Parts: sequence; structure tokens; C-alpha cells
Amino acid sequence: MTPRFRALTPDDVDHLVELMRCLYENDGMPFHEARARAGLAAIAAGDWQPGRVWLIEADGSVAGYVVLTFAFSLEFGGWHGFIDELFVREPFRGLGLGSRAIELAASTCRVLGMHALLLEADLTNDRATRLYRRVGFREHRRRLMCRELDGPA
Repeated sequence: MTPRFRALTPDDVDHLVELMRCLYENDGMPFHEARARAGLAAIAAGDWQPGRVWLIEADGSVAGYVVLTFAFSLEFGGWHGFIDELFVREPFRGLGLGSRAIELAASTCRVLGMHALLLEADLTNDRATRLYRRVGFREHRRRLMCRELDGPA
């Protein structure tokens, strides 16, 4: 199966929001649709380039998506990539689509002159963790922490 990676367009947002809802349900996380739509709108509009989003298509269907965002860190020599979300629908899992999506993200970062690609894995998602280790990721000696801020979206 040869997947096709198609850049997000404004017309894809509704469909992608539903895929995001599936990912969040799968990981047992709360889904905030307004936040998701605001983030997708920023990337789809192209006004500000915080990252890239690709739909993964296979066998004529949308099989999933991958979101690559950009961040800046002195530790990683400046700009680096972060796979914010990677989701492959159940019927398409185990076919190498996740590995190919990760390689697309990595090659995009290389072209942009970045030297690091990060991601996070749900602590209970052993299948995803095995995939990430298989394609070269290792656990970093830092703990990912979050402080949600009040405000719009």
C-alpha cells in the first residue's frame, strides 16, 4: 500500500476535527473542539507558520493524519520539530503508515535545517511507544510538564 500525504486545506478542517476526536477518545483525553479548530485554522490559513499538517490517504480513504509543529530551544540548536499528533485509523494500523508519516516529518525538519525531532507518547500506549523506538526515538531525560492558561479558545 502506497500512502499519499496531502497538506491540510481549510476544506479539510471538519474532517480532521473528527479524526482528532477519535485520537483523543482512544487516548482517554478530553477533547476541546474550539481549541482544536483554532489551532488548525492558524496552520491552514498559512498566515503564521507554526507547523504542517498532512492527511494520510490510503486505498482511497483518509487513513489518519500527522501534525508537525515547530519550536525553538537552545538545547537543540534553535528551531526543531515536534510531532504534536499522529493518528492512524484502526483498519490501517500495522501497515507502515505511521513510520512513513514520521519519516515525512523528519525529512521536512532536515530540509528546514533542524537538528532534532521530538514527540510525546501516551504512557499507556505501548504500541505507539514500540513504533517510536523502532524508528529511532529514545526517551529524553526531561519530564514533559504542562500548565494550562486561562484565556480564549
